[in-house]
Amino acid sequence: MTLLTTQNERRLRKCDNEIANACINTIKNKLNDLSIDDIKITNTRLDFKNPFFNFGQGRTHLMAPIDKGYFEINISTRTFIYSYSFARTFYFTLGLSVFIGLPAYFSMHSIFPGLFAFAWLFGVNWIITTIRHETFINRLTDSLNAQIKKSHSKPVS
Repeated sequence: MTLLTTQNERRLRKCDNEIANACINTIKNKLNDLSIDDIKITNTRLDFKNPFFNFGQGRTHLMAPIDKGYFEINISTRTFIYSYSFARTFYFTLGLSVFIGLPAYFSMHSIFPGLFAFAWLFGVNWIITTIRHETFINRLTDSLNAQIKKSHSKPVS
């Protein structure tokens, strides 16, 4: 895990291989709905990458600032982990801040406009991304737990 990666861990009601596979498929379908095309599944881990130029996503899209990430279900601890990287957002805002900061430095001999631009652009984007993905992971956890409860409440015939 790096500085530009966030990781969330949530508990599931129950977990075995069958449940883990069903949860991974549910997550895959959710990511497909969010216009994520590059998805790789290995056992109980789903890795995804979000292309830089994904024209199906607007600037307010949930996955727009995300480069890549993974979902992993740990059967023994009944948890799933969601980890994502927003390095692209960092580098984009760093470049934009340099673009803003260099003229300010040469005219005012101060680096503060560039630092302020970076802190504002990246900081606000980071806060918004973190809040939106916390909401996303909480809703996904509720959905997966409801799916698990529903699948285990069916009568055996």
